[in-house]
Amino acid sequence: MDVVVRHTFRCHDAHLLKLQNWIIEFALVYLSKSPHHQQQVFYMSSAPTTLSPSKTTLEQLSKLLLDLDVELHMKQTKLEALCLNNRALRLHDEGLYVDAIRDYTNAIDIDQTYGLAFYNRAISYKAQDNTRAAMRDYSRCIELDREDPDSYNNRGSIYYSLCDFGRAREDFTSAIALNPASPYPYFNRSLCDKQSHRLLHALVDLRQATNLDDGYAKDLRELIDFIKNQNADHLFEEDILF
Repeated sequence: MDVVVRHTFRCHDAHLLKLQNWIIEFALVYLSKSPHHQQQVFYMSSAPTTLSPSKTTLEQLSKLLLDLDVELHMKQTKLEALCLNNRALRLHDEGLYVDAIRDYTNAIDIDQTYGLAFYNRAISYKAQDNTRAAMRDYSRCIELDREDPDSYNNRGSIYYSLCDFGRAREDFTSAIALNPASPYPYFNRSLCDKQSHRLLHALVDLRQATNLDDGYAKDLRELIDFIKNQNADHLFEEDILF
């Protein structure tokens, strides 16, 4: 059995999408504002300021434009990095891993805190079987966001492939703590425990993975058969298991 890696690419940036909507809405408001439409209701749902139809002045509109210009200037490099990341996603889907890695790297050069690019580049590195580089990128993702269960799970899968079951188990445990509703790290941790001959722990985790996703039922039956062949029938006396 192989460990499960979450290869869900990341191409969204909620703040940038919010800014994009803000720009569009502001443009509509600004263009429609005229002396002949003083009572028209103007509302910018994404902006930090709501325009009041009775109190909005040209000075306020000008200030909003200036604030928007500052915001756009601050976000320019992040937008460039986002475009590179999204282009790299398409390159990866086409199997052009070298080109995808180039674009991810350029995005990272623009913004060293761009976790999306590190995460996606790790997937491309893994597709090239460059596990060491992938592990470095997942580690960087964790440094940037210690609440990201997928990075822990995926880095753990690399440790597992390198037969470092102790570190793999630690990462899978972290992933479970952050997202106990996901079956993948339970399944992966059970593989670590099986390799370390911790069969009771492996059985508990695999049972939990099966509870969350019945697609693991076959794996559970195989583990039960394996335990029986190891003359470890006493494990089935634990009420917690069945």
